[in-house]
Amino acid sequence: MAPKSYMRVQNVTKKFGPFTALNGVDLEVYPGEVHALLGDNGAGKSTLLRLVMGTETPDEGSARLGEHNVVACYFEQNQAEALDLSKTVIDTMFEAV
Repeated sequence: MAPKSYMRVQNVTKKFGPFTALNGVDLEVYPGEVHALLGDNGAGKSTLLRLVMGTETPDEGSARLGEHNVVACYFEQNQAEALDLSKTVIDTMFEAV
Protein backbone atom coordinates (compact mmCIF):
# COMPACT_ATOMS: atom_id res chain seq x y z
CA MET A 1 0.00 0.00 0.00
CA ALA A 2 1.38 3.43 -0.96
CA PRO A 3 1.96 5.96 1.83
CA LYS A 4 -0.53 8.79 2.24
CA SER A 5 0.69 12.16 1.07
CA TYR A 6 1.44 15.19 3.25
CA MET A 7 0.10 17.49 0.57
CA ARG A 8 -1.92 17.01 -2.59
CA VAL A 9 -2.57 19.53 -5.35
CA GLN A 10 -4.72 18.27 -8.23
CA ASN A 11 -5.29 20.18 -11.48
CA VAL A 12 -5.26 23.55 -9.68
CA THR A 13 -5.95 26.74 -11.59
CA LYS A 14 -6.07 30.14 -9.91
CA LYS A 15 -6.74 33.44 -11.67
CA PHE A 16 -6.70 37.02 -10.47
CA GLY A 17 -8.78 38.90 -13.01
CA PRO A 18 -7.15 38.33 -16.41
CA PHE A 19 -3.89 37.08 -14.80
CA THR A 20 -3.49 33.31 -14.43
CA ALA A 21 -1.22 32.61 -11.45
CA LEU A 22 -1.49 28.79 -11.65
CA ASN A 23 -2.79 26.62 -14.47
CA GLY A 24 -3.38 22.88 -14.14
CA VAL A 25 -0.83 22.33 -11.35
CA ASP A 26 -0.39 18.80 -9.98
CA LEU A 27 1.85 18.07 -6.99
CA GLU A 28 1.99 15.47 -4.27
CA VAL A 29 4.42 15.41 -1.34
CA TYR A 30 5.03 12.14 0.51
CA PRO A 31 6.74 11.42 3.84
CA GLY A 32 10.52 11.66 3.55
CA GLU A 33 10.48 13.92 0.50
CA VAL A 34 11.88 17.44 0.42
CA HIS A 35 10.64 20.01 -2.09
CA ALA A 36 11.43 23.63 -2.85
CA LEU A 37 9.29 26.18 -4.67
CA LEU A 38 11.45 28.29 -6.93
CA GLY A 39 10.41 30.89 -9.46
CA ASP A 40 10.33 34.50 -10.49
CA ASN A 41 8.20 37.07 -8.69
CA GLY A 42 4.59 36.55 -9.70
CA ALA A 43 5.13 32.92 -10.72
CA GLY A 44 2.50 31.64 -8.23
CA LYS A 45 4.63 30.28 -5.36
CA SER A 46 2.83 32.18 -2.61
CA THR A 47 -0.54 31.56 -4.24
CA LEU A 48 0.11 27.82 -4.23
CA LEU A 49 0.97 27.87 -0.52
CA ARG A 50 -2.13 29.90 0.35
CA LEU A 51 -4.27 27.41 -1.60
CA VAL A 52 -2.80 24.42 0.22
CA MET A 53 -3.31 26.14 3.59
CA GLY A 54 -6.92 26.92 2.71
CA THR A 55 -6.63 30.71 2.95
CA GLU A 56 -7.56 30.94 -0.75
CA THR A 57 -9.79 28.79 -2.92
CA PRO A 58 -8.73 27.47 -6.33
CA ASP A 59 -10.82 28.38 -9.35
CA GLU A 60 -10.45 24.78 -10.52
CA GLY A 61 -9.06 21.61 -8.93
CA SER A 62 -8.21 20.98 -5.29
CA ALA A 63 -5.35 21.67 -2.90
CA ARG A 64 -5.10 20.26 0.61
CA LEU A 65 -2.84 19.03 3.35
CA GLY A 66 -2.78 15.34 4.17
CA GLU A 67 -3.81 13.52 7.33
CA HIS A 68 -0.43 13.39 9.09
CA ASN A 69 -1.02 16.11 11.70
CA VAL A 70 0.70 18.61 9.43
CA VAL A 71 0.69 22.13 10.88
CA ALA A 72 1.08 24.68 8.11
CA CYS A 73 2.71 28.03 8.74
CA TYR A 74 3.32 30.66 6.14
CA PHE A 75 5.50 33.74 6.41
CA GLU A 76 3.96 36.30 4.08
CA GLN A 77 6.11 38.54 1.93
CA ASN A 78 4.84 41.72 3.57
CA GLN A 79 4.88 40.36 7.13
CA ALA A 80 8.19 42.03 7.98
CA GLU A 81 6.32 45.12 9.16
CA ALA A 82 4.56 43.01 11.82
CA LEU A 83 7.73 41.44 13.27
CA ASP A 84 8.90 42.12 16.81
CA LEU A 85 12.55 42.94 16.14
CA SER A 86 13.49 42.26 19.77
CA LYS A 87 12.78 38.52 19.28
CA THR A 88 15.02 35.93 17.67
CA VAL A 89 14.01 34.11 14.50
CA ILE A 90 13.41 30.87 16.42
CA ASP A 91 11.23 32.65 19.02
CA THR A 92 9.16 34.14 16.20
CA MET A 93 8.78 30.72 14.56
CA PHE A 94 7.68 29.02 17.80
CA GLU A 95 5.00 31.67 18.31
CA ALA A 96 3.56 30.91 14.86
CA VAL A 97 2.78 27.30 15.76
